[in-house]
Amino acid sequence: MGFRLAQPAALWLLLLLPGVAALFRYGDRRRRAALLRFSQAADSRGQVDHRKRRRKRGALVGAVALLILALARPVWMAGPGEPPPNTSDVVFLLDVSRSMLAGDAKPTRLEHAKGIIADLVKQFQTERVALVTFAGNCAVQCPLTIDYNYFRDRLEAADTETVTRGGTRIGDAIAFALNTAFDDVQRGRKQLVLLTDGGDQDSSPGAGAQLATAHKVRVIAIGIGNDQVGATVPVSATDRSPFLYKGHPVITRLESAGMESMASLNLGGMYLHAGTDAIDAGQVYRQLLAASSPLAGGAPRKESDGYPFLLALALTLLLGESLISDRKLQSAGLALFLALAPAGKSLQVSEPLPRGTLSQVPSEPGVADDTGSIMDLVRRGNESFARRSYANAVRSYLLAADSAPNSPEVLFNLALAFYKTEGYAEAASTFGRAATHSRDPKFRAQCKFGQANASYRIAMQRSGNLFEFEQALSLTIPIYRDALALDPGLTDCKYNIEVIKRKLRELAGPMRAATNRFMVQSREDMARRQNTEASQILQENKNSKKTKGQVGRPAIDTDW
Repeated sequence: MGFRLAQPAALWLLLLLPGVAALFRYGDRRRRAALLRFSQAADSRGQVDHRKRRRKRGALVGAVALLILALARPVWMAGPGEPPPNTSDVVFLLDVSRSMLAGDAKPTRLEHAKGIIADLVKQFQTERVALVTFAGNCAVQCPLTIDYNYFRDRLEAADTETVTRGGTRIGDAIAFALNTAFDDVQRGRKQLVLLTDGGDQDSSPGAGAQLATAHKVRVIAIGIGNDQVGATVPVSATDRSPFLYKGHPVITRLESAGMESMASLNLGGMYLHAGTDAIDAGQVYRQLLAASSPLAGGAPRKESDGYPFLLALALTLLLGESLISDRKLQSAGLALFLALAPAGKSLQVSEPLPRGTLSQVPSEPGVADDTGSIMDLVRRGNESFARRSYANAVRSYLLAADSAPNSPEVLFNLALAFYKTEGYAEAASTFGRAATHSRDPKFRAQCKFGQANASYRIAMQRSGNLFEFEQALSLTIPIYRDALALDPGLTDCKYNIEVIKRKLRELAGPMRAATNRFMVQSREDMARRQNTEASQILQENKNSKKTKGQVGRPAIDTDW
């Protein structure tokens, strides 16, 4: 059993984790400090359960760590698996430089080399074959395939025009074939068959052969052409006149020594001198291509990727983090959850405690009377509020507000108590008064926030009438935006605005349907009124004609 990392460089990302944790800690401290500034009791009676929040942060950091480990792609390696079948990948590397148009091999060296390749492919049974042509640069003419007919078509089309640069760079061609033509599929043998007349132009063929050994690819070099007598290089395949360089014909011969030296640098490499004659393709296949190679892959070890397991763990942590609530069990006045039916999501509203001193509260406070000081009245109201005796809290705060009608803190507490007694209209109005009398932007933002919450409750009470419901909901959004403008840190405002917008989108369909029904009903009512009026007019006309018929012509008095 072994273990390795396919992408170990990804582990450097783990260095970011302390920074992420520090950022979370800094943000939590800023949040707590803001709560402390807002309410004297924020530490003891705040909304956040800090242990749960630490668990949430830990789950997030752990999920990020697991995702980074997944990026590193851990791989578990078991013992050797089943031996691969007797298969092989053979990539033919064909020289298509101008010198391969020489006629010492009939009809040309290039056509002679293509014939050798075609004869060898006829011997193949399970081998995958590929074709790469090269000169000054390289091109894949056929990727690895077992479609031998397609391979033969691509081989037939190979000529000096399949590459864009002249010359002969064997070392570069070997490196290109290793990196481009071969793939990662596990095969019994991988072999590179090079067909060329040599004549490399300083591209280090020996280094290419050694690189093939590192890739566990065997190189079989086949020399094409006459290595004793030079041949004239023609201008092209159709123009057989000599190609001139500085006024003299270019002569080329097979460089067998260089190719044999190159093949010797590859483990298991072989050099075959084909020259200008045909070769026994069957014998070459059996003795070279089908024979075992010292670079054969052997039986690979079974490998199993571990990143799916790590991704599953990371997703589990993220899901758990989303399910953990960092809010304490809420006491009165700490948080409200206003349901938005029927979607199932909720409008979350964070509220502070009633403002004022919470210490030294009588153990059994009664209803506040008008003889106590303002602080006593506020203290008694706070105590009643904490005990969820909201009606008593309202009376205490009302008495305090009579003595201090412009105190934003007293008005805020009164509005919150109104809210708890479901007096949402009074709560909205009082929250608005508190915001008007305060000079503290953050406190005014909290007042506007409360006013928007109360306005939302008023809208919910009108949900039976779609038009009134939609209008009342729309009015809450500007109030939330006012609160957010005063204190951009009130992120719950953004959430509430989006939830209300979603609710308004959900109402759009029923509103259109209701409007259409209203328009149809209006048209029907108008048609009925018009029909009634027309009937009345006809009846009146009929009656009028009848009356005229009953009156006779008046007598004419004559005096002659």
